[in-house]
Amino acid sequence: MYPLARIDEYRIPTREEVYVLDIIPLTSGPATISSDQKLSLFNPLSLKAGPTLNLVTNHGNITCARAFDADSSVVCTAGENGTVSIWDLRQDARQAGVAQFTTGSTDGLVNICDTRITDEDEVIIQTFNHDSSIHHAAFLNDTEVYAISHDEKLALYDIAEGYEKGAATTDFGDMRGVLGCQYIANIFAKANGAGAVIGAGAHEQQAFELIHLTKGETWALDRGNSVGLPGAHSEEIVRSFCFYDEAQMVFSAGEDGFIKAWRPNA
Repeated sequence: MYPLARIDEYRIPTREEVYVLDIIPLTSGPATISSDQKLSLFNPLSLKAGPTLNLVTNHGNITCARAFDADSSVVCTAGENGTVSIWDLRQDARQAGVAQFTTGSTDGLVNICDTRITDEDEVIIQTFNHDSSIHHAAFLNDTEVYAISHDEKLALYDIAEGYEKGAATTDFGDMRGVLGCQYIANIFAKANGAGAVIGAGAHEQQAFELIHLTKGETWALDRGNSVGLPGAHSEEIVRSFCFYDEAQMVFSAGEDGFIKAWRPNA
């Protein structure tokens, strides 16, 4: 495992306990959502300067965020009151165009929705049953979807023709046993199409590891080229992470209220 060095950090300035719930990689810099119901955008070269943009959401309790267009800084947020919002974080904002997205819920179902369909009874074009409450679900590429449950079970699905409807194409099972971790923070596809990266943590050991999920004829774990964040967020859980390959930088967000930047030692 190759360790990275922490080079910058920012903590949300409040007397109340605030969690950073998720971090989303955008071309303009990392965006975060936090338990104080805010969507924030940061300069990747200066986290300590604080957010360059702070927006208050209206979801009751915000629960998730996704980039629909990372190049153009278009982000979707959702929360406990059932609302979904699309935000354009550019100064020269244009209307965002979104076609397909995933939803996951506590009933274990992952739905693929097409926003171009106006009939609300027909908007769900495919459903996968993960058999366990969904923690995260998203597209890895044009047709393949991952789902990770609250009990850390990971499976991949494919909406392309030729695959059995609703069945997992790859089932990794309980990742705690597979990786020797305590939790999976999230999974992000690599921008160049070369697989994905799994973020696995063990807060009791103050450890967090980025593991490459390679894409060949099948998907496979590459533990030999994993990257570690020494000390991570102390004993607090790392809620999310993102990476910028060209800049060789990783950002992490935790329940300690910190956003941290990491890169290889010079």
